[in-house]
Amino acid sequence: MSRPVFAAQGAERSTAEVTLFMGDYGYTPFGIHLDDPFTSVVHCHFGPAVKTMTLFNIEEFHRLNGKSKNCFEPSLLIPFGKTYAIRPGDIFLLPPHYYHVGHTDGFSIGIAVAISKYPEASTTQRLLQHAIADSDLSGGIAQVIERAEKDGLSFASWLRAAHRKHLAQAESRGRLRYSPRLGYRQNAISKDALWLPDPDFPITCSEHAGHLSLFARGHQIRMKKSPVIYKLLEKCRQSPASINDLHRIFEKNVFIRD
Repeated sequence: MSRPVFAAQGAERSTAEVTLFMGDYGYTPFGIHLDDPFTSVVHCHFGPAVKTMTLFNIEEFHRLNGKSKNCFEPSLLIPFGKTYAIRPGDIFLLPPHYYHVGHTDGFSIGIAVAISKYPEASTTQRLLQHAIADSDLSGGIAQVIERAEKDGLSFASWLRAAHRKHLAQAESRGRLRYSPRLGYRQNAISKDALWLPDPDFPITCSEHAGHLSLFARGHQIRMKKSPVIYKLLEKCRQSPASINDLHRIFEKNVFIRD
């Protein structure tokens, strides 16, 4: 659903986030709040109860609530906002730049799809934050400078490499804002079970001097460059494969634990 939107606004600057709302929770737990200014949210409501969404423009909200950016007693301000009823089957587009709070009196289920488009400057700032965890930039300032000069690492070359990793990671998780944290029970999966490539979440690769950064659903594995790794990556990307299939690529050099 989000691919055409990403293509129109620029995939490199875009993310999506999907949130499930389920229960008879009364007001949204976040209280009256404001989303980031680069995000629009589409609410798909399934019912059975009606859900309401109350909006406040920024100036009116702060006139009523002071400087605080949240109000956890929404009932005090609801009469001053504009309330919309979202019935089962409705789709509600929540624009940015409005304080808002949802409410349901009965059990209801809804899905919110948040689409963000960040300015180029914001994307660059996020890239620069990767320097904090980069092993090439760890240690004292003298060590970092000496290592960079020895390896011929310039700021421009580091930024290009960080940009490649950013693009590979974003593509591998389907441009979702966050990487999924769902695990699996290792012993419950047969070594002959086929793993199917998912075109929406491809395994991606970012190449660097001496190593590869592989990404699966946003999670990174760093590996040394090797012909075997390239064969393994090609197999995983192009066709269904079992653990035993992948083991054969390693030519018995890797032991499979029972």
